[in-house]
Amino acid sequence: MILFGGLRLTPYITFNLVLRSTKLWVSPYSEYQEELYKVIKSLRDQGLSYNKIADYLNEKDYKTVRNRAFRGPHVHSIIAKKAIRDERLNREYPLEIHDFSIIYL
Repeated sequence: MILFGGLRLTPYITFNLVLRSTKLWVSPYSEYQEELYKVIKSLRDQGLSYNKIADYLNEKDYKTVRNRAFRGPHVHSIIAKKAIRDERLNREYPLEIHDFSIIYL
């Protein structure tokens, strides 16, 4: 508290805070989608092409999320979309403080 001309004034700090986060809501993968990704990633790490992975998944009676047989582009899409999703969810944003001031009331 500060005395100013016989008045008691209390200082207050004011500022604008900008907080951005990617972790407020995440659409979860189903257990089936997680399993598909793990199988595909494992086979891709072993050096198999997208078409070979699609053949493997079809032989093992896996289906796409829309209940269709796999093709190479489906496999590629699963890998690509998971990478985009992970990058988006793990992105860090800086904390921003603007318009910092002190007011007296």
